Amino acid sequence: MSSGQLRNNGEYGDLESPEIQTIYNLKIKSAKLITMPLKKGMNYVNMGLDYIHYGVIPFTPYYLKFVHIALDLILENNISVVIEYGCYLTKKSKREKFENITNYREPKDNNIIYYYPFKDGISFYIIKSDDLIKFYEKEKEEKNIEKNIQYLYNNASEEIIKKLVEHEVCHYNLFIIYKNLYNTTLEESIEELILHTERHQVGQFYLEIKNKIKFFELIEQFSDGWTAEDYNIVTHNCQDFAGKVINILKAYRPNEKLRQLLYEIELPRVVVDALKENESEENSEEVKKRRIYEKIPLYNLYYVYKYHSELEEYRKKLGK
Repeated sequence: MSSGQLRNNGEYGDLESPEIQTIYNLKIKSAKLITMPLKKGMNYVNMGLDYIHYGVIPFTPYYLKFVHIALDLILENNISVVIEYGCYLTKKSKREKFENITNYREPKDNNIIYYYPFKDGISFYIIKSDDLIKFYEKEKEEKNIEKNIQYLYNNASEEIIKKLVEHEVCHYNLFIIYKNLYNTTLEESIEELILHTERHQVGQFYLEIKNKIKFFELIEQFSDGWTAEDYNIVTHNCQDFAGKVINILKAYRPNEKLRQLLYEIELPRVVVDALKENESEENSEEVKKRRIYEKIPLYNLYYVYKYHSELEEYRKKLGK
């Protein structure tokens, strides 16, 4: 499977524009890790690997995870920059190097402007508060989110439906990334992520950061070795990119709960290792015991069952 994609018909967003130059000089305040399977159907492979690692041999030092990772960097002025690394091509790319990619994927109904800091490879797009407001206003007319929520929670009150719609609007980034990764429409990505989020193993993990540098200071550390030509789906990919960003920003999980194995297995090892380097080990006795228990084969399966049962109960309550 190749992740090669020709975005914006290969055009660059204008990096020299006053708007982008301003954004380049904003500090990064926090970040979100966004994960999803590399392609449809891969979630079943990931789930099988998760259960093996989580329930049977949780002490293994390494495990596979076939997921794409993007980073949503939260800058000053409430601006989000969603940045990814992959075999993302432009008109400046050496096409002869990518003969194995027979179908350049141009995302459907795309209104996102992608910016390439270098020739190709790393790309990012900007989301402002106004974009979320426009998306919300559009959704109130088209009701793509609402109709899927009503289907999922068919007996929920109008008040709960409205709150759930507002909550899902904030997942705009997930809809966009899913849409472009799977080359589908925004309407289809909304349907998939609302009705089948768990099945598709789509996740969003909030991170605090210690090294609050300016956006351009982060970008300049990827000037060498991160083009589309350097990309390798196994040895030099989006997961390695995310790991390096985490190291540079000194990012960490502020919520101890998200450090539990139940949530940790949603992330590739290179990302988990990078996060652990930045996280304090001053844990309570209860946490230390829990980490010991997590290494006992089959012990964790109870928590998997409990976790999914609680989710199902929550959904039933909302639907009443």
